[in-house]
Amino acid sequence: MNKVILMGRLTRNPEIYNADSEEKIVCKYALAVRRMIQREGEENVDYIGCTAFAGNARFAEKHFQQGTKVVITGRIQTGSYTKDGVKRYTSTVVIETQEFAESKIVEEAKQKKKEKDSSGTKQKKNKVGKGINKDENGFLQLEDGGETES
Repeated sequence: MNKVILMGRLTRNPEIYNADSEEKIVCKYALAVRRMIQREGEENVDYIGCTAFAGNARFAEKHFQQGTKVVITGRIQTGSYTKDGVKRYTSTVVIETQEFAESKIVEEAKQKKKEKDSSGTKQKKNKVGKGINKDENGFLQLEDGGETES
């Protein structure tokens, strides 16, 4: 069985290829996925290439952007090609399903915080947005008592 489930953030805006017809559209993006276990001195993030086709590609193009947190399911596909006489190997995750992993409210709050921080306005360290605070464990706390992980 070849099945992959990933949760991470887009490292860049989705790139669209072969957009000559609805059936042939391809969308590529990379996810930054945190590792559960980290060895000392190693980076704790993997950057995984993902490819979507047709309807999934259109959805990603329309709704995803750099920094969007998503959950995808799919399968690993490997391949190879020769460039300048050197054989190179590739792997990508072919997307079967993709969903937002964060609510729009949290995403908008982070965007507002980023805009305020870039304008030079000082922001309270644990304040994410109106009605949203981050506790000492990194969890987002909504004023109504709800909790979500960042």
